[in-house]
Amino acid sequence: MTVKVFDLNLAEKFSKVLKLDLPPDSNSAAFVIPQIQDLSDTYFLRLLLEDSSGQTLSSNFYWLSTKDDVLDWQKSTWYYTPTSSYADMTQLQKLQPAKLVLSSRAMRKGGDEIVHVRVSNPGRSIAFFIHLQIKQGPSERDVLPVIWQDNYFSLLPGESREVTATYRLSESGKTGALLAVDGWNVSSVTTRIGAVAKSSVK
Repeated sequence: MTVKVFDLNLAEKFSKVLKLDLPPDSNSAAFVIPQIQDLSDTYFLRLLLEDSSGQTLSSNFYWLSTKDDVLDWQKSTWYYTPTSSYADMTQLQKLQPAKLVLSSRAMRKGGDEIVHVRVSNPGRSIAFFIHLQIKQGPSERDVLPVIWQDNYFSLLPGESREVTATYRLSESGKTGALLAVDGWNVSSVTTRIGAVAKSSVK
């Protein structure tokens, strides 16, 4: 397991590699991240879990704050505890715009269409909270339901990810399905499946 902490400017502030040996369907407290000096109020945590051959099993990305939520226990009831102050995530508003490169290919299986989507971040800024959608052509209405392998993920500079989307071919619209992408600091772009597209800076 690899643990990395980045500040808002993506400077690596902490890194640790651990070897874990766990049986199936079990859990273990691996370690506690220490206090980190000179950390921005809002920061990022990356957890990467790989098997013995180096194959990625799980990749998780968190945005956190040095200021924790504070619960008002004095006003707590049996069903609800209010929050008197919240974690500070306002620095996310300062993220620099990011450009993405988007490509896709489709295959059909029975009455389903399976789209392989590759999203790349070739720039120097994090592409935060990327959101992928399948839309009907030409109306651009949402195709529903869609089973995504993954969605709402983030990419550090130079990273890429490939995910799949599965939906009923009959829901793809008169001119075939479209692929749309947007994100926290990524401008929205819609393209036909099979094309290569680049998002523009907000």
